[in-house]
Amino acid sequence: MPLEVIRKLLVARKPKSVLEIKDADPDWSPLRHCVAHDAEWTMADDLAAWKPQSKYDVGLVGRVLEQFTVSDALFLMHRLSECCNTVILRVKRNSELVAALPTPQGVYAEDDIGVYVYTSATEKAASLPTVFVNIASYRDDQELWATVADAVAKAEHPERLRFAVVDQTAYPAREDKVSLAAPAQIEYLFVDYKFSRGPCWARAVGFTLLYNEDYVLQVDSHSRFDPGWDTWFIRTIERLKSKSSKPYLSMMPYGFTYENNKVKLDRWGSATVGQKPTQDGPMSAVAIGYTGVVDGHTEDVAGSRISAGCVFAPADLFRQVLIDPALYFYGEEHNFSARAFTHGWDLFFVAGQPVFHLFNDTKCSVRAPHWNEGDDKQRAKRWWTYDEQSNKRLKSLLVGGANLGAYGLGTARTLADYADKFGIDYPNMRVRDGFGQKKQPENSENEQHGPDNS
Repeated sequence: MPLEVIRKLLVARKPKSVLEIKDADPDWSPLRHCVAHDAEWTMADDLAAWKPQSKYDVGLVGRVLEQFTVSDALFLMHRLSECCNTVILRVKRNSELVAALPTPQGVYAEDDIGVYVYTSATEKAASLPTVFVNIASYRDDQELWATVADAVAKAEHPERLRFAVVDQTAYPAREDKVSLAAPAQIEYLFVDYKFSRGPCWARAVGFTLLYNEDYVLQVDSHSRFDPGWDTWFIRTIERLKSKSSKPYLSMMPYGFTYENNKVKLDRWGSATVGQKPTQDGPMSAVAIGYTGVVDGHTEDVAGSRISAGCVFAPADLFRQVLIDPALYFYGEEHNFSARAFTHGWDLFFVAGQPVFHLFNDTKCSVRAPHWNEGDDKQRAKRWWTYDEQSNKRLKSLLVGGANLGAYGLGTARTLADYADKFGIDYPNMRVRDGFGQKKQPENSENEQHGPDNS
């Protein structure tokens, strides 16, 4: 029911005063008793004769707007926006009123009725920076929605979040799962797993839903968060602007596990806050391995390669450096990092990052990767075909100098600049002597180990 969505919205906004346009629905009016019993709750029957006495935090329209004419609905919006910081309406999703009403700041769809949220000009002027959260999930049904719920519960300002979930699984998620995002907004895309083309493709699809948000969090579908994670990321980016005009963050997150069916956050000592190139032999399609720089420092570390499961950045990074949907898995992080560098972006690893990751430990996680045989044999095109094409494409860009258009290099700095800074010998496909280490610390990530490491 939309009432449940509205209840979550009201709880998140903690209104001190509410104006309700009354509805005949008997399930509607009791809402004031279970949501905001400490708020000043004003009821209005006749909108035309009603005169607001004060400013309200929230204005609610209980009646579905189909019961108004278009002109009356617009009049209602005008009157409510004069006296309410936030207006929450119920509208039939296929109604002509949807086209007539102003563009809402949030839409929460349930069945044939949607909950439309409008923020006044006064509140918009002082609005919080917004965060687009891109999650590509592959047959991770339980952890996906636990990740969404935890991100919302732990955010200092969940109303600033907008999720894009690309759910590659067997069946679409139920509405009660999708509604876990409230009071954040969510764009949910279901993809039958048999037609998925791999992790990079799914991330790229998610980013087609990026609109005018200020920041982006790219995160895996099996993650947990520290309280206030949204504010921590934004403040860190703003602080780093004293070191770079275009900073962004990534890190291999700490781990989490389950004990007695409860989440246990594990800040193990080798959490990666930096990455250095390493190599035990010739590079395979320039999929360079990296060794971790362990936590325990206080200074910021300049990074050479992202960990794709946790990237936070100003949204312009992902508008300028598009995720290449033609890549499969190997080399995804190297590709993005090198291209971002050539577009003028500087990667930083910062201690104390607030994200935790469920690593693919059979004790706690049973999720199957895209390339598992049981799933892959159902496809006309096998995973190694995508992988081979991806490796050729990556090599053509980083070794062959191919022009890949929107998925190519930038012009702010050269690939040679990136190679010189981080010790990569592209012509000979090696890491230069003196850079990196051969030994991998425990729990660190190495692309040469194979796809199934996260």
